[in-house]
Amino acid sequence: MKPDEAPPDTPNPTEPDAETIELDDSAVNVPAVVVRDIMTRGVVTLGMDRSVSEAKELFEEHGLHHLVVMERGAVAGIVSDRDVLRWISPFVGKMSEQPRDLNRLEHPVHQIMSRGVITIEPDAPLEMAAARLIRHRVGCLPVTLPDGGRLVGILTWRDLVRWMAEHHGMDLSDRGQTAPSKGAPKTDAA
Repeated sequence: MKPDEAPPDTPNPTEPDAETIELDDSAVNVPAVVVRDIMTRGVVTLGMDRSVSEAKELFEEHGLHHLVVMERGAVAGIVSDRDVLRWISPFVGKMSEQPRDLNRLEHPVHQIMSRGVITIEPDAPLEMAAARLIRHRVGCLPVTLPDGGRLVGILTWRDLVRWMAEHHGMDLSDRGQTAPSKGAPKTDAA
């Protein structure tokens, strides 16, 4: 199967805009949601020859977990904050820091990025996106247009979980409270 092919168990995107899902012995009508509805549009990218240090700075500045690595306008790879943490010497910024520890920060990001990136199109159903994330064991999917692969967004596990939480009555504020689940006793919050 090619990376952008739909898995055999995914719904047909030409089916009606809503489907019925069985939950707790009750039917719920859920509107069809596609990747473009929940993806992050402001994708932070960097070139293949940019340094690991620059990637580290972008992660810190933007609070991200994934950066899309571009080459000649096309997606060439993904670098995660974990990739950077694994690459950087644990001695950087410590008394025992050596020049070789700092040197690792200046290596080009293409040396630590993941290649063979799995992408998804903006009109793909969320079920397809979830299946790809699970099947390929990745934390994000760059969202690309079918005509030439232009990058238009990124979909992460966080985007999917946030959408699920918001559409199932969870309060995502910093208070840490959630809406009571069906059948659960209601309590007063302080």
